[in-house]
Amino acid sequence: MSSPYLTFDIDLDELDAIRGQLSATEGQLKAAYNRAISRTQLTMQARSRKLLADSLGAKSAKRVQRRMQTFKLRRASKNQLTDLKLWFGLNDVAPNNLKGRITGKQGEGATFSSSKLGSHKFKDGFVFTRGGQRYLYERFGKDKNKIRSVKISVAEQLKDRIEDESFDDLPEVFMAHFETDLKGRVKTGLNKDGWR
Repeated sequence: MSSPYLTFDIDLDELDAIRGQLSATEGQLKAAYNRAISRTQLTMQARSRKLLADSLGAKSAKRVQRRMQTFKLRRASKNQLTDLKLWFGLNDVAPNNLKGRITGKQGEGATFSSSKLGSHKFKDGFVFTRGGQRYLYERFGKDKNKIRSVKISVAEQLKDRIEDESFDDLPEVFMAHFETDLKGRVKTGLNKDGWR
């Protein structure tokens, strides 16, 4: 089974060269490294959420952005600075949050179609309209007497695209955040005597 994490290598020689150029201490380097992880995580998360909203053809970016599960960037090993691990996941999305057509005929099921995600047919689906908004539900259970909101799985369709388009330059983004933070720490003398 493959790891759910993406791993990114960080060049320690480059970190050390930047530290030498700026005359930074070991404590400042570690503090800047940890801050760069946090900032890189936020940068990658923002990029991924924008790509997610664009790729799905979302009616409201805010609603669909909540579909991105926990997003974590951290050191691969607690005492090493050599690489970073990243995990993210994508929840299923309700069709009424996406641009597209929801159609259905009694006894024939219902369909959601969009230019971004294609057509999805639900044999036991039906359309419910409330406040001018169309919702897609389906019947389930032994006697088909229970109903639930339909969700469309997007993880497989978007995972590779997000990895390729959003995370391709993660090491470079990390290094930019690291250098900026380290310069600030050296200039202000922050963490000069160590960092815990």
